[in-house]
Amino acid sequence: MTKFTSGTTVQAETGKTATCIQTGTIVYNTWGYEQTNVDFYEVVKSSRCFVWLQRLSAEKTETLSMQGTTAPVPGTRAGKISKHKVSIFDRSRVAIKFEHGTGTIWDGERKRFSSYA
Repeated sequence: MTKFTSGTTVQAETGKTATCIQTGTIVYNTWGYEQTNVDFYEVVKSSRCFVWLQRLSAEKTETLSMQGTTAPVPGTRAGKISKHKVSIFDRSRVAIKFEHGTGTIWDGERKRFSSYA
């Protein structure tokens, strides 16, 4: 078992997907082509191979024109709950499948974003 700073415990079995991501854990997904979008979610339910996520609001700080950093605002869940496949690599790295890209457990650090006018 590997303990993440987010309080999430991940159990990995050789050659298999096996997770135990705690409810309340924050995950994020970065994606985009001409810009970098960052979306934050809270785990509302989990099973061995899936998590159910609900989107969180984010606080953004612009550092330069059309770019900056962002962080989730805990307790601001809104929108539909969506189901996502979870995989574990190297017995500790968590990958969560999204429609656009792959997400992971938020490490508590602000994430960089960019926007296109």
